Amino acid sequence: MLDLPGIGDKATCASRHPLTTTTSHLNSALFPPVEAVLCKSGGMRTLRTAASVAGVVLAAVATAVPAAPAAAAPAPGVEVETQSQNTVDGVDYIISRITLAPGAETGWHYHPGEVFGFIRDGTLTHWNVPDTGGCAIDAIYPAGAPVKEGVGAGFVHNGRNEGVTPLVMEVTYINPAGTPLSVEVPVPAGCAVS
Repeated sequence: MLDLPGIGDKATCASRHPLTTTTSHLNSALFPPVEAVLCKSGGMRTLRTAASVAGVVLAAVATAVPAAPAAAAPAPGVEVETQSQNTVDGVDYIISRITLAPGAETGWHYHPGEVFGFIRDGTLTHWNVPDTGGCAIDAIYPAGAPVKEGVGAGFVHNGRNEGVTPLVMEVTYINPAGTPLSVEVPVPAGCAVS
């Protein structure tokens, strides 16, 4: 636990403001159990946690909900595995592992919500639609690289595995509740990449 000055033990803290939550029900391989205790002392709130800030956020999203609608099935050679899915205050939080076989691609699409990713294995070649039209590579993400995608129809893109080994991405979607994770669009005019 993170020890903060002026904060008592869990029992003392919980007796002052009994809000305690644990996330041990989440996939422990991805997220170790987190215990958060909110204390109120002298008008000042403090937080004790056994994990990082990301764990505290996950503690807030501890209510499971049905799957958010997807705009389209995964493309050939693409596997999507949902690791965690929760909705809090009208916002879906979805964590997925996406695997692209060599030569596979996500297809042209955009996201209605925020997308944060991490390349676990392989290399992602990221194509976008420049203002001049057509399509172009805007980034190449090797293993270990973080990925942040733009939001909305103005950020059309296609992720491709142009390598010889599988590409594995860990992806977090933060969407308005019930919206699709991505919206498929036609291949941009003047683009030779399907």
